[in-house]
Amino acid sequence: MPKPSRSTEGSRLYLAGTGAAYIRVSTDQQDTLRQHDSLLAFLARHQAAIAKHHWFEDQGWARDTAERRPEFQRLIKLAEDGGVQ
Repeated sequence: MPKPSRSTEGSRLYLAGTGAAYIRVSTDQQDTLRQHDSLLAFLARHQAAIAKHHWFEDQGWARDTAERRPEFQRLIKLAEDGGVQ
């Protein structure tokens, strides 16, 4: 069983299985750096990792276009196939 880590609220957070990260921005003028850094900080704080090939990023896609975002659809397919939990 994975080692539990504490969240800021004091409840236990159990991270098990294979995870993935998804980052999206709506316009080409935005960048994903802040989201990426926040996810890396979360992973470090909880002593967790996500394999490089399980990071997904869509740029220039509005939130209501989930069915058309290519990386989001790749992530959904991976999850449906059991590749991530």
